[in-house]
Parts: sequence; structure tokens; C-alpha cells
Amino acid sequence: SIGIQYRLRAKVEPIPAAEVHAQWTAKPENSRRVDQLYASYPQSSPIESYEQLKDLVRTEPLRSTAPPTVGGLYLNVYEVDRLNLETPDGVHHRQLYVYANQAWESSTLMP
Repeated sequence: SIGIQYRLRAKVEPIPAAEVHAQWTAKPENSRRVDQLYASYPQSSPIESYEQLKDLVRTEPLRSTAPPTVGGLYLNVYEVDRLNLETPDGVHHRQLYVYANQAWESSTLMP
């Protein structure tokens, strides 16, 4: 552990489909094939082996459009609470950063 905790507050917005597609088509081909495979093999689901994955990727036909499983979110962070638990003297240090008026402001908080 690095001994630092972060808490973020953010507004979440979906990335427009046209932008997702443009980013997806710019990815390397094998990365796009893996994205396509998620429909049958969800991310982090068990598979037999790394060799099986390479075989699946090699035989997956490359499509021209992003699969429906591809998407993204914008995180517009407006607050960061940073707690340092690893200070030399053992007194935890907590800072709050708030984005307001197009600038970041910080204040010290009781840990």
C-alpha cells in the first residue's frame, strides 16, 4: 500500500457514440478483436488458457464498427479529498481540492 486514499466527486457523462466509434477504430486490430470477443467472453470471465485467448483473437473476424459492449464515460472531477496515512510523524494529513471558478482551491481537513 502507498498509504494514500483518494475520494473523488465528479459529474459522469456518457461519451457520444460517434466519439466512441472513432476512438475504437483507432485502436490496434487485436485490441478491437478482444473488444468484439467480450460479447461471448465477458471481461474477467475464466477461459482455458492464454493460448486459447490468442487463438480466439487470431480467428475473430475484424468488424468495421464498434460492438455494442464498447462505451465510455467522461468523469468531470470537481472535488478531490486526499488522505495521506504514511506521514513520518504518524499524524495523518488530509487535503481537500475543489474546482471552482475555473481554478483548483485547496484546504486542510481534520483527518
